[in-house]
Amino acid sequence: MVPSGGDSAAIDIECGLETSGNAPNVLFRRILAVPLHALETYVGERTTGPIFVNADGNDRLSYSTSYALIRCLAKRAGIASAAKIGPHSLRHSFATELLGAGVPLQDVQDAMGHADPRTTRAYDRSRHNLDRHPTYTMATHLRRTAADEHRPDPDPVGRTTDVA
Repeated sequence: MVPSGGDSAAIDIECGLETSGNAPNVLFRRILAVPLHALETYVGERTTGPIFVNADGNDRLSYSTSYALIRCLAKRAGIASAAKIGPHSLRHSFATELLGAGVPLQDVQDAMGHADPRTTRAYDRSRHNLDRHPTYTMATHLRRTAADEHRPDPDPVGRTTDVA
């Protein structure tokens, strides 16, 4: 079990679980194979202490260093706004891309650890898109229903006709 930074969170690499929260409200999340393998490789034989350590390997990676590393990687990747990217940008991108891919809000909320769905909705870039507004959805439904009602019945008596 390796603490992941906070006092109330830990990662059990052997079981592939992340835990967060305090008893009796402990939350367990399964860690997928690819990030789990990366964690196993990075952590190595360590069994205690922070997951992300400094260059000496004996102290927690500082926020400023993580900021610099992320900016450096963004610059190498050719991202135009690399100077503005930080650790929260990765979290923001994760939530935004999930919502954009159609993952239900509740599932993204769980993945992000948000208690309130309004917090998660802030990441939804298309929330103001009129095409997704309930009124437009209802109008489309009513239009289809009306079109179906006005469509002439091919055989009002209910007979089947054979086409030669």
